[in-house]
Amino acid sequence: MSDSKSLASRWRRIEKGFVVKFELAELPYRVVATDFGAVFTCDVDRAGFRQQRESHYPGEESVSDHDVLMEVQSLVDRADPRIEQVDNGNETTKMNLRFTAEMDGIQFEWVFVLKPASLELSQVVVRDMLVQPLLDVQSALMNQRDKLFRLLLAKDSEILAYKSVGGAVQCNRSTSERPKRAVASACLGFVSGDGEKWALSNTTIAHNGSL
Repeated sequence: MSDSKSLASRWRRIEKGFVVKFELAELPYRVVATDFGAVFTCDVDRAGFRQQRESHYPGEESVSDHDVLMEVQSLVDRADPRIEQVDNGNETTKMNLRFTAEMDGIQFEWVFVLKPASLELSQVVVRDMLVQPLLDVQSALMNQRDKLFRLLLAKDSEILAYKSVGGAVQCNRSTSERPKRAVASACLGFVSGDGEKWALSNTTIAHNGSL
């Protein structure tokens, strides 16, 4: 499964300090879990999926793999997993995520068997699926902040230009306790629509005493 597809779903917090990402839209599927120390993965191709469904639900050959996979997705969405760790000394050699729920009056269970990821895959998970998305969000927020700041400065300059030719800016609420530089910004309201427009909320701009 490509790493680009792995970026499509969200991380989900589960017990014991783990977060997990499920990529179950198609086969092969991937499940990735980490406690921000170790990384565990479960990669299942079509043959492995059919083997698991046969062991859980023998005699259901008439049901398509796609339909069973949709049932697995529904189970994951509605139930919380139980973590079963297999340890060898101080090292966890296997981790099972067991989901169990009653669906349409039938007890349904599915187990994802996760094993420690290789060093290379662990680095990919941490870099591409955890750190990079967070940095992208942080960068986007900072860009929005800087853009908003520039728009506020431009509007302040516009108001000062009105005042320099005799205009007056009046707010409906008292701004006597605010710093002078904040007066214009306190009166601004953001209007979203086609492009970016700014409007003065509860503000009257008068030129030579009338408008």
